[in-house]
Amino acid sequence: MKCPICGNENIEENDNFCKECGNKLKEECNCWLKKDSYNCKESSCPGYGFYRKMKEETIRKDLKTAKPTNH
Repeated sequence: MKCPICGNENIEENDNFCKECGNKLKEECNCWLKKDSYNCKESSCPGYGFYRKMKEETIRKDLKTAKPTNH
């Protein structure tokens, strides 16, 4: 495989992004955060920002489904 942006040929079959320029090589990546195939629609890995977004969504969901407690 060859990166269409920088021409790097040092790309392995399992690589989601080019190691030289960071270009996204696949529409759906084997996402290291979700541990599954996922299309984040980003051109490069959003990394920690994506992790924070997922955590915020989980917290909002948990707050919506949480039952009120009497203290």
